[in-house]
Amino acid sequence: MLPSLLAYRDAAERLRRNVGLTTQDLDAQRLGRFRELVRHAQQHSACYATILRERGIRAETCVPGDFPVLTKRLLREHFDAIATDARITHAAISEFLADSPDPGELYLDEYVVLHTSGTSGEVGCVVYSGADWARGMAGMARVSVPDPRRIAFVGATGGHHAGVSFALAARLLPRSAVEVLTIDIHRPIGDMIRELHAFQPDVLAGYPSGTRWLAEAQRDGRLRIRPRSIQCSGEALRPDEQASFEAAFGCPCVNVYASTETMLIGVARTGDPAMTLLDDDLIIEPAGDHVLVTNLNSRALPLIRYRLDDAVRLTGRPAPSGPYRTIEPVVGRSEGGPTFRTAEGTLETLSAHVINEIFVPGVARFQMRVADEHTFRFLVCLDPGAGGSSGAGAGPGSRAVALTRARLQAILEEKGLGNVRFTVEVTGELPVDPASGKVRLIVPPTWR
Repeated sequence: MLPSLLAYRDAAERLRRNVGLTTQDLDAQRLGRFRELVRHAQQHSACYATILRERGIRAETCVPGDFPVLTKRLLREHFDAIATDARITHAAISEFLADSPDPGELYLDEYVVLHTSGTSGEVGCVVYSGADWARGMAGMARVSVPDPRRIAFVGATGGHHAGVSFALAARLLPRSAVEVLTIDIHRPIGDMIRELHAFQPDVLAGYPSGTRWLAEAQRDGRLRIRPRSIQCSGEALRPDEQASFEAAFGCPCVNVYASTETMLIGVARTGDPAMTLLDDDLIIEPAGDHVLVTNLNSRALPLIRYRLDDAVRLTGRPAPSGPYRTIEPVVGRSEGGPTFRTAEGTLETLSAHVINEIFVPGVARFQMRVADEHTFRFLVCLDPGAGGSSGAGAGPGSRAVALTRARLQAILEEKGLGNVRFTVEVTGELPVDPASGKVRLIVPPTWR
């Protein structure tokens, strides 16, 4: 705990000083830290040692452009060789995630583990050491109000997801005791309202889609809370919706751009001309329909030029403070959830986050293809080592299919949709959106 605490305090002090730097000074600081990361990776990561040797890269003089792009698929395929601790293996991490529903549990009592699939259905895992995580949390703390006592997070909570893990980590920050309430977005809105009434949070955090429900309840009097701040992340938040949330709750609403692999990326507060790119700990390379990010904090699992499928567009406008760049506040990270009809005839919508946070060992990618209000197909691509092409018979492949089926059935029954019919089908590749040419997590019936 002491090394993590020191890492947090050192990072917080560095971030405080950075606000007064020039753009050139911040760039120089990041380049120096990048080369330190490369030296660490060269010594401890078999994959990066090979890259430096084969490409003739020198850690003392390298720049990010010297390195190849790291996709989620490449990270998955070369996970063990990229990790800097031999105990961090993809197989071991997968089993840990499958067996551990508690987002506060540490792998080997030492490492924070997160998983995500995002809107592409491509499953990924990220590992942070205690010091890595503490440095990242020092950056995340810049989003919050001073000295919050009660933080409520409404989102995907049943596993090692980024949002709930970020929220729970607030309890460990070196300041006054913080209470954290987590509410699963999959629960009925009435249950959410009762818990929030009793808790009365200072900070209400969650996805814009969930906050939209709560703001409606606050406006019509079903919900009566007085938070000091609303924090929205995980989906695109429109400026008009941001203002709507502020009017409903009577407090500032912060648009937070973060990811599992990077932690905090940017922040937009009401009235800001654009979103501020808080990239003290990141090297960001916008590339049209995606962005390449190097996380300078990640030593356990170095991520150099990691590809995020987000549309990040620089504005050229100055940030409200500090030597930072700005980007357009709406980034490409939104996915609508599917709607199904219950046996009683009512409609229920599943949060896309509940779907994209499904994790099953042996499943590399997946896609939900909705047929109608009563039926869907769930396509899965297996890891090469999972075995089998159809999921039939015994073996790892059939186990992955069975676990996927069980997880989906549990999600449906919890939402009162146990009547919905579905199949789990193994495929080699996932179909793409004919309009965008990209793989989508959830395919609506209108594609047909």
